[in-house]
Amino acid sequence: FLTYILILIILASLHISNSMTKMKVLPRKIFVMFFWYWALTVVLFFLIGTANVELLIPAAVPVSFLLGHYLHYMRSRLWANIILWGIVAGVLLLVWVPW
Repeated sequence: FLTYILILIILASLHISNSMTKMKVLPRKIFVMFFWYWALTVVLFFLIGTANVELLIPAAVPVSFLLGHYLHYMRSRLWANIILWGIVAGVLLLVWVPW
């Protein structure tokens, strides 16, 4: 599931980096601010020895914004729905299936 999410984050980041020149100033600044917020959270997670998984919750805010933008601007609504239902199914599996 984490590999699936990581692939989606990479694809969404490539999409955003290609469309940054077409955006107005405010959305561009928001995406840059969210990127630094996410990067700082991930760096702190790996640098602080006592950091737990709870530190990744603040990192989920910019990722959800990024994936939401990516899914909203996909050309194929069918693929956007399949990707979204894949995320929902993965979360449900992580919550309900005992490992």
